[in-house]
Amino acid sequence: MNILLWPFFARPNIGGLETMVHTLARGLRKNGHSVHVISETLWTTRSEHARHDGISYYYFPFSHCIKKKNILEVIQLVQEVKTCIDSLGIEIINIHGWNEAASFFQMRVLNTLSLPHILTVHGFGEDDRRIGPQGKSIWRAAKGVTTVSHALTSSLLSFGLSHTRLSTIQNGLPPSLFPLSSPRKQHILMSGRLSREKGFDIGIQAFADITRAFPNATLSILGEGIEKHALKQMAKDLNIQDKVTFKGWVSPEDIWTHIDTASIVLVPSRSEAFGLVALEAGLRARPVVASKVLGLEETVSHMRTGVHFTNGSSKACAKALERLLSAPALGVTLGQEGKRVAETAFSDRTMVARFEEEYAHALQSQYEAVSPGENV
Repeated sequence: MNILLWPFFARPNIGGLETMVHTLARGLRKNGHSVHVISETLWTTRSEHARHDGISYYYFPFSHCIKKKNILEVIQLVQEVKTCIDSLGIEIINIHGWNEAASFFQMRVLNTLSLPHILTVHGFGEDDRRIGPQGKSIWRAAKGVTTVSHALTSSLLSFGLSHTRLSTIQNGLPPSLFPLSSPRKQHILMSGRLSREKGFDIGIQAFADITRAFPNATLSILGEGIEKHALKQMAKDLNIQDKVTFKGWVSPEDIWTHIDTASIVLVPSRSEAFGLVALEAGLRARPVVASKVLGLEETVSHMRTGVHFTNGSSKACAKALERLLSAPALGVTLGQEGKRVAETAFSDRTMVARFEEEYAHALQSQYEAVSPGENV
């Protein structure tokens, strides 16, 4: 098959969506498929092309074009994307994530093509008001809808969002081939997009609380985002700026090195459909302290691979951190089990095989001209 993956963000960003899409692309390519990725431009207002691990990535300025509100530029960009897809000989499109700017263009491009698509949902807000009209159009036209966690599927159904082919394909990662290394004592790591839903402010407050009992503890934060300045100011206001290091953007290939330095990986998200960083931590045998929310209850098993705390509570987060910091042997045990679970229950091969099934079904459905029968 000749497959196009279309997320609204992609490599070289280091978030869960970006990592999952690249893992899927590599797995599909390994299985003999042709794979291409279209996504949002990162730092420029021009269309760009790059290759990551031999996979072609095409970046287009979707958000920038919408902000300019120039209908001629919109039409030109739609045509540019269509021309790109036509030139690649794409057979099926897999849209990843709900984003109105991307959906605006995705729907218009799809309307000019006779290609089937499936939608993979990576996140969901507290209600369906975050899903705009463009996203709902993508849903209705999809030959199938997949989600990244059982919790997310249940959430969609509870809000009345259904589809005749709605299924869960949990994220997977390949096993880490690098030898494990010893962590730094009492070193905590947070990684991801610096935005409110990731709860880094909760993690910083909890870290400040535990430094009274563990004055030698340190914290590293990987990633970029709109909350970076506020989080830095928060660390300064709490007088812990000398114990907190903001690493900024880190190459995806270097993530493992940073995880290895940690004795605990902290995932304090307010909302998380899956929580790929918890899986990354597991692959490196690191225990996880995570908020008890949606997908994190699937990726982190309480007192088996990590410790859960009440969502949104910095005090509960601090207690969970103290529990592991005061019992290093427990952290080692949880980390070892986390590695076993990550390698067996969240295999990239299983994920890729499931997507291949969905693509085959969508293509067959397209050929037979079967009505999708969605309900949004």
